[in-house]
Amino acid sequence: MTNAKAPASAGQVDQVQSKPDQAPAEFPTCSACGSERIVRDAWACWDTQAQDWQLDAVFDYSFCLACEEEAGMEWRSTPLTKTERICRLNDAVRAGRRKDGTVVITAGVQALGQDFITEASKAVAAFDDFHADNDPHAEHDFGALTVQAEKLFFKIDYYDLNLSAHSPDASDPSVTKHVLTIMLASEY
Repeated sequence: MTNAKAPASAGQVDQVQSKPDQAPAEFPTCSACGSERIVRDAWACWDTQAQDWQLDAVFDYSFCLACEEEAGMEWRSTPLTKTERICRLNDAVRAGRRKDGTVVITAGVQALGQDFITEASKAVAAFDDFHADNDPHAEHDFGALTVQAEKLFFKIDYYDLNLSAHSPDASDPSVTKHVLTIMLASEY
């Protein structure tokens, strides 16, 4: 059980107005995608006098309704921007932490064998050399790296859930399917 910030009743959300000399109110977000759509396991007890459910205990388990999976929580005072959410989602896809991501390995990479594919996948997951020259939109959606003397590129594209068109909002995992492609630079 944790001592968590929680509303007084299940049907009510605290609306905290920040005064100029106070820090803004904090709220939980998903550590993977940045969504504010986090739910927690809790116990509520019926209060006969108030005629309402009163929150009694909040437990450690949290779930992100946007990711549709168990989520770590991060407390923030300002929401993530769309670009920051896209970046987090892309990092999670590359690291294999998102079930909504699809990985495509090109024929050139496949021809180098399973050991190469495994090493290349690990290298893409660990890649963190993003800077203004190779990541001008700060989305972490493209990278160049070398594995066993082979120059590789990876890129992430955003599709709708049917994989038939571009996603209407790449920052929203509930409407986006991420496709990570790992290719030889010569295949680009």
